[in-house]
Amino acid sequence: MSAIAGVITLDGSAANIDVMKKMLGSMKHCGPDAQHAWQSDNAAFGQALLATTPEALNETQPWTDSISACVVVTDSRLDNREILATALGFSDRAIDTVGDAELIFAAYQIWGEACPEKLLGDFAFAIWNPKTAHLFCARDQLGIRPFYYHSIADRIFAFATTSQALRGLLQKPAVLDEGRLADAMTDQLEGYDRTSTFFRDIKRLPPAHSLNLQFQTGPQLHCYWQPLQNPPSPFPDTEKQWLEQLEALFVKAVHCRLRSHVPISSMLSGGLDSSAIVAVACEKLKLDGKADLSTFSAVSGDVNCAETRAIRLMQSTFNLTSTEIDSENSPELMQAIAAQWPQFDEPFEASNTLVHAQYLIAHENKLRIMLDGIDADALLAEGDYLHDLARNGQWRRVWRESRASVRFWGPDASLVYFLRPLVSEFLIPGPIRRFARHLRGGNHSSKIPEQALIRPAFAKQVDLASRYRTLAINTAGIKAKDNLGNAAYCAISSSYTTAAVERYHRLASLYGIEPRHPFLDRRLVEFCAWLPQSLRLRDGYPKWAMRQIMSQKLPMEIAWRRGKEHLGWKFNQNLWKASSHTLLSSPLHFCIKQAVFVTAQTLYTQLNTLGKVKPVNEEDIELLMKMAALSSWPNKTD
Repeated sequence: MSAIAGVITLDGSAANIDVMKKMLGSMKHCGPDAQHAWQSDNAAFGQALLATTPEALNETQPWTDSISACVVVTDSRLDNREILATALGFSDRAIDTVGDAELIFAAYQIWGEACPEKLLGDFAFAIWNPKTAHLFCARDQLGIRPFYYHSIADRIFAFATTSQALRGLLQKPAVLDEGRLADAMTDQLEGYDRTSTFFRDIKRLPPAHSLNLQFQTGPQLHCYWQPLQNPPSPFPDTEKQWLEQLEALFVKAVHCRLRSHVPISSMLSGGLDSSAIVAVACEKLKLDGKADLSTFSAVSGDVNCAETRAIRLMQSTFNLTSTEIDSENSPELMQAIAAQWPQFDEPFEASNTLVHAQYLIAHENKLRIMLDGIDADALLAEGDYLHDLARNGQWRRVWRESRASVRFWGPDASLVYFLRPLVSEFLIPGPIRRFARHLRGGNHSSKIPEQALIRPAFAKQVDLASRYRTLAINTAGIKAKDNLGNAAYCAISSSYTTAAVERYHRLASLYGIEPRHPFLDRRLVEFCAWLPQSLRLRDGYPKWAMRQIMSQKLPMEIAWRRGKEHLGWKFNQNLWKASSHTLLSSPLHFCIKQAVFVTAQTLYTQLNTLGKVKPVNEEDIELLMKMAALSSWPNKTD
């Protein structure tokens, strides 16, 4: 995954090539292979290259069209290159000799601002026309490739792959977005929206959006795609057809992400999602005569750990070059991860210790591509299936699925959890429900959750309750029906998926690694949006359809494994054990000194006091890590 940048001055002054080189220098970790900058009049562009595809080796960016003088920079991996090449008149050239910038510009010439809709894969690009002083930018449908921008009317417009590259352009002192600081200290609010950052003058271009810059109007955004706009064609008539098409699209999604001139690696947990990717990837790599897949797995020394047993079953089933990571016995690794905290673009990354460890060790093994299983949970989410059954009077099925779900999730689940909201909504009269809500203190969704790190005055200042209400809107799944009455549901377009993808990218880019996400393939997303809910949840098994199609490729113990065990919190706990004294010694940022938050040392003392009664639990560790991360993070911006 390369890094790109651009600066357009809007006040008549010339763009500064040294500024562009400085921006590229701040992103060298993203693109360690080469850096190139271009400048002419009021425009400057640059690319820091991470070569992960054959065509990336054959093109130097920024790329200039010899006829129009248009300039293109792109961070991309296009999956429909052959189709595009044929449609755009490149049939007489070997496909690997046509770079992405040249291909995207040809698409722009033919289809204009509709060209992003024609592209499959991951991309963020900018096209500058110096003759018309027009800039056109776009980001891929699922937001795999990041795109940050900074704009001041009549003065400057700049963009980059990282927000850090834009910070040097901000006025001093930079104006922090206090609402985003509150987000960093709370649960859930990382996915508050898809545009804000920690600095008011830096924004994110949302996924599936393009941006036009004209001097007269400033940046104009346009949404060019949404996941429900293309029902499957032909539309499956039977369950068998649904499963066959799902399997074909999933296999294609994995295969597309294996295209590279360098070795491929993958995360491997003991769950369905990453295991399915590994199984399909191994089959393809073996067929093509390529090296075995390298995998990186978080394991536990606990002999009763179901996650570790499942991982080792996968290792014994497939030809893998496997690396296991046990945080309990790796204090040096935990300390190395903590040492990276001041380099984070955003403090959200701090609690992703498990993923961070996988990227770091993959880097040490000289790998630069890693597959992962996000966001299969959202892709195949069942949404309000039980509510829909109850709404249609199918209470027997509701009872059966609820009992089966309890069996799936194990002792921590209960029938009350699944049935209480249904009974409340459909069997208790509305006036009684409203009266009970009044007795509980009003609308629960509007109340501010208890936050140990945020002072009440600051919560009121940023209107934290309103942010939670906005979050609920932005993370709700979307539903639709086509003209024939076919139902669609999609949760993957929410800001939560965007937040997860961007966090993975920021961590991976620290080590020059490109994350690839098969479950976020556009074709797969469009298809699964129309997947019937009865194929998403059946007999208590979430993602039932995926389990069914993988039954012939995976061990049955993996395909139909019950429950879900995750070792992420153990990694966080062990990082804190290994590095807490170093992390707590970080000087606090000025916002914290102004008593916006309680201090980390005070909180640590409080939790140690609690520890005399009960051990410090997962939630306590999360709170400590959030405070320490925010304390460390802004030092490089002061």
